[in-house]
Parts: sequence; C-alpha cells; structure tokens
Amino acid sequence: NAVLMGQLDYHGVSVAAGSACNTGEDAPSHVLTSMGLTPEEARSTLRISFPHSLSDRELAYVISAFRTVLSGKGEAITAIQPSQLSLEMILSPDLFILDLRRRLKSEYSLKPLSGSRSFALFTIGRHLDAIPRHRPILVVCETGNDAPIIAYYLKRKGYSRLSFLMWGLLGWKLARPELYARCTQSAARDEQPSPGQAAT
Repeated sequence: NAVLMGQLDYHGVSVAAGSACNTGEDAPSHVLTSMGLTPEEARSTLRISFPHSLSDRELAYVISAFRTVLSGKGEAITAIQPSQLSLEMILSPDLFILDLRRRLKSEYSLKPLSGSRSFALFTIGRHLDAIPRHRPILVVCETGNDAPIIAYYLKRKGYSRLSFLMWGLLGWKLARPELYARCTQSAARDEQPSPGQAAT
C-alpha cells in the first residue's frame, strides 16, 4: 500500500493506510480482520475518505487516477529489493542516499548507511534545496513505508533519477546482515569528530 499511496499522491489523490483510529500503529485494523482479512491483507489496504463537497468531476478524476495506477500505466520509480542493494551501490560517489527518519537521531532504531543524508520525514519539503537534482537518488527509510511516498513526492517536484529501497533498512538488515553491519559501522566512523575537532 505504501507504493500505491506514493503513486496516487503523485496524481494528487491523498489516501491513507489502515483505519483512522489505527493511524501511526503497525497493528492491522481489528475491523478488517473481523471481516475475514488476514493481518497481511489488512496491512495492505488503503483508506479513502470523501468530503461531503466532493463533486462528480473530482470523483471521476479519483477513479481515473486509480485506473492509471492499477493498470501499470502511471509513472514508475525503480524499487530496489534488499538483496539488490550492494556495497558498490552504497559507496558510489554519484549516488545520493536520502535517509528518512520519523524520530530524532538519538532515538534511531536502525543506523543510517555510510554516506547517507538524514532528513525528518515531515519536513522534507523545506529541504529540497539540499537534495541534488543532477544525481541519482536512493530514498530509504527504516521499514519501507515512507520511502516510496517521498520518492513519488520528489518525482512530482521535478526530480527524475529516483529509486527507493523496498522493505526499508530493516528488510535490508535481515536480507544482508553482514553488509548492513559493515556499512553502518562505516557510517558510525564517519560521524566521529576528527582529531582536534570538538564533538557537538
């Protein structure tokens, strides 16, 4: 559903995942599971809320956007599977790794990759000038839910060389634990102050 949310957002259609009362939680909706959906199916749903003022023209546009996205004719962004993310890709001097975070750095549950730049998820629009337009961009997040949405947001803002990491850093850590440890250890060393430089 994160990829669908990103694709629909690209077309100007805002939807959400799960039920309104479960927003921000990973637990599947108890309403959907009581209707017979498996927890996996319940986590894969989208919630669409229509205002009372929705016009026939707006509804027709929403339906058209869904048809475009679901038919595969919409804008595509490369989805990188965790097994595809290699050391060569991470260390490429041309690649800009955009690491999205929902919490403060001191509370990270997963360490950032070497050479990545961390941005607060909900303020990304204020930092577009720090994201290069001429370099390929790999968008990553901790669990894979936010990266596709922000990748499609950046595409709408005119960025063209975009990809995102499916299943997030967690999926990559599970798929390639040795490489994850190696790349995050490098990142930790990169963050240490150099001799004579005061720690901040």
